This record gives sequence, C-alpha cells and structure tokens, in this order.
Amino acid sequence: MNPIEYERMYRVEDAHWWYAGMRDIASAFLPALAQPCKILDAGCGTGRNLQMLDHNVTGIDYSRLALQFAKQRQPGKLANADVLHLPFAPATFDLVTSFEVLYHAAVADDVAALREFARVLKPNGHVLLRLPAHRWLTSHHDRAVHTARRYTRRELRQKLQTAGFRVKRLSYVNVLLFPLAVIKRFAEPLLPASADDSDLEIKSQAANRLMHSILATEARLLRHFDCPIYGLSVMALAQKL
Repeated sequence: MNPIEYERMYRVEDAHWWYAGMRDIASAFLPALAQPCKILDAGCGTGRNLQMLDHNVTGIDYSRLALQFAKQRQPGKLANADVLHLPFAPATFDLVTSFEVLYHAAVADDVAALREFARVLKPNGHVLLRLPAHRWLTSHHDRAVHTARRYTRRELRQKLQTAGFRVKRLSYVNVLLFPLAVIKRFAEPLLPASADDSDLEIKSQAANRLMHSILATEARLLRHFDCPIYGLSVMALAQKL
C-alpha cells in the first residue's frame, strides 16, 4: 500500500463511514463464536480493529509503518510478519481474523495464506474474513491500494474448502449501498483524472453519518441471515476441519 494511505487510514478509521460500518458488520458475525478466545488479527493495519476484537488479541502486519500507527492505538502484542509465514506455533489461536488483506498484491498465494491460518488455529478454531467482491468493481481506489484480486462467494468458498475449512457463514456485505457504488464505478472513466485516487476522506459529515447509519442497519440484518446477492465485499466465517 502507498505509505500515505496508512496515515490516512489512521486519521479517519474512527469516524469514516466505511470503517465504522464494517466494524459493525464484522461484529454481527462474532456472536456465533465462543467467548472469550485468543485472537490473531492477520493484517491489522493501523490497529483500529484490534480495539474492536478483544483485549486478548495479537496483531501482525507486513508494514512496519502500519505497526507504528497500531502501537499508538494498542501497545502490546504486535509483530511484523507476513500472512504466508506466521511466527506462531501450531494450534495457538481460537480465532484468526483477516479484513481486506488476502486481496492484496503482496499476498502471492491466498490459499497458502489460508492454510497458514489453519495451521495456527486450534482444533475447531475459526477464521473470519472480509474481502472485496467482484472483479468488475475494480476502481481507482483499488489501484491506489494495490488490489490484485476480488472475490465472489463461490470463489471464496472453494478457496476455504481447499485450505481445510468448513464454511459456516458466507455473505455479501455492504449490500444496501451497492447500487450507488456501481454508478460511481461506471462514472469514473468519464470523470477527470486525479493524482489522488484515494477514497479515504470524509468530505461531508452529514453524508458520512448517513452512510454509516445505512451500514449499521445492514449489520443488524446480518445478525439473522446471509445475503447471497451482490455486495461490495464478501464475508466468511469458517471452521478448521
């Protein structure tokens, strides 16, 4: 990821509608798990999700710069590591979370990363993933953050099964805002090119609150059922076989 993106993430993660809404949605999947548990956040970035998960959470990230920001939020159990080579013994964690990581160009083999998650999980441990959906939604922002792949539900299910997991929940998320995103994606080629392709800015507080409220509503619905139709992201909860 471009270094400037980490500074932007750290600055806006608390309030930006996408980050706040995605935390709400991730939280909708967590009640199905036994608590308390030992958690690894694989690709913790600037650390805001560490605060959401639990006090008993370890974070790793490939970027030393991201970890510098994460330490300001949650000092303690952080490590500079690659999701393909986790520095932990087998059967260490009850839950591995990985949000918007395996899609990245720096992850050469996403199935190998999933197998590495399985290795560090205890028997019957779980993985919770969130990844961008649908290759045809690739945007300027994807290029700014070095997106290498986007996923369908079917593709993610197959990869999880290949890596030794049983899928328990699999849903598209960020569904209610999907029509607006499609319009934006198809309008991008018609708009003037910009040197700054990042979406990580809060340009209107009112719009930010509205978008977050929509995602919060979706999170409440996702506590009860999965969405098999289009969404901007896909989320999976799977158990180690």
